[in-house]
Amino acid sequence: NIIGVGGKVANPVHLAGGAANAALMLATTGWANAYAKRGVRVNGINPGQTLTGRLQGRMQALAQQQGITPQEALHKATSELPMGRFADPEEIANLALYLCSPLSSYVTGTVIANTVIGTSISNTVTAVPVAGVTQLTLSGNLANDLDTVR
Repeated sequence: NIIGVGGKVANPVHLAGGAANAALMLATTGWANAYAKRGVRVNGINPGQTLTGRLQGRMQALAQQQGITPQEALHKATSELPMGRFADPEEIANLALYLCSPLSSYVTGTVIANTVIGTSISNTVTAVPVAGVTQLTLSGNLANDLDTVR
């Protein structure tokens, strides 16, 4: 599950969405406990702020609101982040692929969080074991922003 980090910090503006994200983090752990003995692993990713079309649109709206260029809005937003930049969608996809691969065969019930607390994309990553192969299905904004997932 790719889950917004809003479930970790209460924000009165996005309380309902934060509650849904918190519930999904809890469900991720619960599903992992319930299905681990059947060989099903369930993990979550809190990607933090990721440079998708949705975020770029927010930067354009912020730029218009503040009377600055979109580049200035982007610089202002990223200057406050520990790594000085937003995550790239492919970086989040690579983490999802790792979690679906045999390299993480003993990882379940884990929510991997970006250290940045903020509004994030909300997508679903579903891993379904089929005859020893993991099938990866993406839905939501992340799938729309990625040309290919390898």
